[in-house]
Amino acid sequence: LPSYVPPFADFYPEELRGTGKSASVNLEFVISPTGQVLNPHILSSSAEGFEEAAMRAASHMTYRPIQVNGEPAYVSVIRPIQITE
Repeated sequence: LPSYVPPFADFYPEELRGTGKSASVNLEFVISPTGQVLNPHILSSSAEGFEEAAMRAASHMTYRPIQVNGEPAYVSVIRPIQITE
């Protein structure tokens, strides 16, 4: 589970403000043993223009370290990022 998720609206693309558009962007990334998001990449997006915003939002997220066999580990995660104005 995330320990910090920024308000995704803070990352809304400036060039799309006022359009009323929104998007769900599916990202895959690695959670490090310290809870940081590493190597995010886009799997899919419901609308063009939101991909970079989702990547920036993901880079500001932190997670509680995930343990495997009692030790913090690197774990691959897929997560949707919903961005609305």
